Amino acid sequence: MKIVIQCAGTKHNCGSFVNDKGKEVVFVAQPTLCEDSEFYSFQKPDDLTSNGKSWRDKLFDYNLNEYNTNPLNFLKAYELYRPSAYKKLIDFLGEENVYILSAGWGLVRSDYLLPGYDITFSGSAEKSKRRKQSDKYKDFVFLEEDYSGELYFLGGKDYQKLFVKLTNHIPAKRTLIYNSEKPSSFKGIETISYKVKQKTNWHYTCVDSIITGSFVL
Repeated sequence: MKIVIQCAGTKHNCGSFVNDKGKEVVFVAQPTLCEDSEFYSFQKPDDLTSNGKSWRDKLFDYNLNEYNTNPLNFLKAYELYRPSAYKKLIDFLGEENVYILSAGWGLVRSDYLLPGYDITFSGSAEKSKRRKQSDKYKDFVFLEEDYSGELYFLGGKDYQKLFVKLTNHIPAKRTLIYNSEKPSSFKGIETISYKVKQKTNWHYTCVDSIITGSFVL
């Protein structure tokens, strides 16, 4: 069994890339909506760096070549987000069985090193941080292409479409856990209702229920 959980808006401070002008790179969904800054360069993950590679490619190379030394002090994906649910899932299932669905980077392993970013699907976020469903991203997909076990997704409706899109080619048995009145309908996707009164961040409570065994998958 593997669990994919959506990313969180609240994050711990961590390192950043720096562009060739010495500005700290801040990843947002809509850089053109950000004011010019003397200290920060607002970028999308797939924007190009000065050498013609995208920041996404640069992050991939960083994880490949500098994972152990980590000179920029990035954080593992599950350590980046402040809510305790991410660490709880790791302790329960292990790093290899937990993935993060990031609005900025895609479907990443829980141990993948990430810089800070301000990108979300939430309609209540500032426009500069809000990724639209129609925006073009070259999202990472780090789940094994031949994985055929059980794959569960914990997250809100805003993130469900991306989860389905990024896993459609994987032969896993995919299940959405939902907390709405009616489940979303996707071809080839099963659903399980998790009913609690809270509507915001209910998936963190669901993590606790899974770990204690009061909600059985």
